[in-house]
Amino acid sequence: MKIEISILSKIITSLLILLTCSLHSSLLSAEEKNSIQWSDFEAKVQKKSKVDSVYGWSYIVSGILALGGGLIGEQRTSDPLELGVYTLFETMGVASIGYGAYVWKIGDEDRLMFNTLEGTQMSNDLKTQFLVSYNHQLNMKDKSDRIIRGLTHGLISALNFYSASQQHQEGLKTTLNFIGGVNLLAAISFSVEF
Repeated sequence: MKIEISILSKIITSLLILLTCSLHSSLLSAEEKNSIQWSDFEAKVQKKSKVDSVYGWSYIVSGILALGGGLIGEQRTSDPLELGVYTLFETMGVASIGYGAYVWKIGDEDRLMFNTLEGTQMSNDLKTQFLVSYNHQLNMKDKSDRIIRGLTHGLISALNFYSASQQHQEGLKTTLNFIGGVNLLAAISFSVEF
């Protein structure tokens, strides 16, 4: 089996870019993300809770309008296609109401963490120590997740470039190169920390 030089160079370049981006991203985050203080976290969560309330109610109102429009429209038509469209609107409306209620009342993991720590007898210094440790673990998990996803997409990219090099049918070769390119972009995006 003869591998074309251009395909081999694409594969090697893909893997080098992936490794370079992975190494670069691992050098960026450590001190910046671990320097959180409890008072900063508290202010961040309270501000985010207010934003979540506005977004949540926005989704709820939009959902009510979509649901109401779907119900009213459904009563005014007998066309099966239109009935299907109105049913879709009703479904989207209910989903929007549910998501809005979730955002408004539950929020994200930071709000859960804040409420949990706020309900303890821990001093603010202990809460800060906990947050620093938690953020360190979260950073390590996120870094491992990005590396695994990046490597997976990198390998899929390499496999598709290799398969394209072995193809004689131009349409399939183009498709495999396209899939390889898309996965290379995905590998790079997972390897760079934004």
